[in-house]
Amino acid sequence: MAGDAGALVSMSQFLGRSGWVMAVAIAALVAVPESVRAQRPLQPPSPIIASEPTIDELFRQGNAAQAAGRFAEAERIFRAVLRREPRNAAAYNNLGNALYNQGKLEEAIAQYRQAIALDPKDALPYNGLGNALRNQGKLEEAIAQYRQAIALDPKDALAYNNLGIALRDQGKLEEAIAQYRQAIALDPKYAAAYYNLGIALRNQGKLEEAISQYRQAIALDPKYAAAYNNLGLALYFQGKLEEAISQYRQVLALPDQRGTPASAHTLAYNNLGYALEQQGNLEAAIAEYEKAVALDPQYATAQNNLRAAREKLAARRSPPALDDLAYVPPVERNPKVALFRATVIVEARFGATGQDAGGLNRGAGWVVKREGNTLWIVTCRHNVIDRLDRPGTEPTVQFYSLLPEGQTRRKLNTVELVQQDATLDIAVLKVTGAPTDIKPLVMAEESQIQFTGRVMAIGHPYNQEDSWVAPSGDRASYNPQRTKFSFNAPIATGHSGGPVFDESDRLIGMVAAISDETSGAPDPNSETPNLANFISTGQLGSAIRIQPIREKLQTWGILP
Repeated sequence: MAGDAGALVSMSQFLGRSGWVMAVAIAALVAVPESVRAQRPLQPPSPIIASEPTIDELFRQGNAAQAAGRFAEAERIFRAVLRREPRNAAAYNNLGNALYNQGKLEEAIAQYRQAIALDPKDALPYNGLGNALRNQGKLEEAIAQYRQAIALDPKDALAYNNLGIALRDQGKLEEAIAQYRQAIALDPKYAAAYYNLGIALRNQGKLEEAISQYRQAIALDPKYAAAYNNLGLALYFQGKLEEAISQYRQVLALPDQRGTPASAHTLAYNNLGYALEQQGNLEAAIAEYEKAVALDPQYATAQNNLRAAREKLAARRSPPALDDLAYVPPVERNPKVALFRATVIVEARFGATGQDAGGLNRGAGWVVKREGNTLWIVTCRHNVIDRLDRPGTEPTVQFYSLLPEGQTRRKLNTVELVQQDATLDIAVLKVTGAPTDIKPLVMAEESQIQFTGRVMAIGHPYNQEDSWVAPSGDRASYNPQRTKFSFNAPIATGHSGGPVFDESDRLIGMVAAISDETSGAPDPNSETPNLANFISTGQLGSAIRIQPIREKLQTWGILP
């Protein structure tokens, strides 16, 4: 993940390696080879008005628009082709690519399926369909499409590369590596396959081997920004900070490219800032984080790293308060103060994923139990364990207060991860040395919960200075037969793990995800989990119902 700007499909993702058109690194340029055009059912020539472009000209225009990143224009052009030739399989495939590059995954899927229906022996739309399904998190379905593409064309290096990405997303690194090596065997000049092989090797901790693959990708494509970024990360993990910094600066010397979870320059500024921070140069790190945020204000990792670096710098100048009780506002000033105090900031440092150096991850959590000065705090698992199943390091929690300007909030680091469940996306932290006033939240009984009504979600959005906000909205759906329900309220990254209350301030759920209608499609040559992981702001939240959470806590012996 990692806000997900609408990232691009690499052209090789759909062209294969046939060599009938020049590769364009920044977009999906899917022209129609003669072999594909010849496979269309024979039709009488369409009557052409003198000033009207031919079908071939429309394809050239559409491909040029794709190459330039003008995906809406490409969509319009390929729709025009289909109005004149409604059985043109290649046009459906290319329309699917244009929609994919706009993040319109369901629409893209429909076009790929239509292309397959018209020409079931063409491997390209199976690849496109697999990409769209993979970026919806439907990995098994995606893998089936890639395998079908391989069955149709066993020499299609593209399909092996895509299959490797999906297997990597499943954590099957050895199987993924085998697919990348097969892609390279079929096409030794396939830079993206070397790049993806490098990522898999790095995830196995084989840094020297990963570095070798990144360098090979760069040798084949000296403008491969993602490869420089990942080379920098591998060098960073070897402790070679100056060499890593040099690679990040090389990215910034190249033209920016859209990607996942942010553009190449956004990622490079963040990674550069992180390396400088590890060198102890906070002022320089802050400057780089600020550049990343200026390029992409929805890139939550850079926002969190910037916030943390500023807090660290402020703490150098003014140590955090040892006791924040003096700064807790009275109930007259904040009638929800007890709910706010029981809703904590949960932070942990995550390692690199894809092109992202990682850094501080921020989410929310809520107090479910207290014994003496020990609290048990519930949060989302993904707030404390990354998507490669690595626990975050240096976990801390913070409690609500209104500090005077210049004063930093105390971070309690006596935090232990005691339970977690990947299926429900829930984790429990045990915290000692807690403030004396904080009480557990009151969980609603299932019989008390109405299917409709107002809700309030407390969280800590990455993009607001006020660290505790409580937007309200309506329940969009609530079904006691389902694990989750939806609600419409303006929430952002940082709300995840936060409590959702009904009108009576009873806890009815926990924020699990954010969604909107404009999700972008990730770069197929970088790590690609479910798109929902990358959405930074949205008007629709998804919450885990309180009853399954209660049952899990009882199973663990945390609740009676």
